[in-house]
Amino acid sequence: MKSLRRIHAGPLDLPTREKERNQQINWQAVSAISPVSSAISGGKKKEKAAFDSSHFGCPGGAFFLGFMKPQTETIIHYVSTGVPGEWRENGIAIPDALRGIFDTIDLRAALVSIAW
Repeated sequence: MKSLRRIHAGPLDLPTREKERNQQINWQAVSAISPVSSAISGGKKKEKAAFDSSHFGCPGGAFFLGFMKPQTETIIHYVSTGVPGEWRENGIAIPDALRGIFDTIDLRAALVSIAW
């Protein structure tokens, strides 16, 4: 089995709603990281992956791995209606519905290690 790899090379700050309100998130850097699904699919190649609160993959992955709550408005709009002039994921079409899902889900943070 190959050696353990992190989802991205260096530690990143979680993109929180407070940082978002204060415009302290480098969305370009955040959007350049690999999604959690890419690391998990790496298991098919006998690779190991690890996640923690500073190596969390995409912001959606950070949320669903329990490292970040509440979800940022930018990500809520990215997944639903899209960010104007930027990108979109085409998930749940109504931001309020998606926000309700994110607000309802309560996951506990843990060090996650995946290996096949």
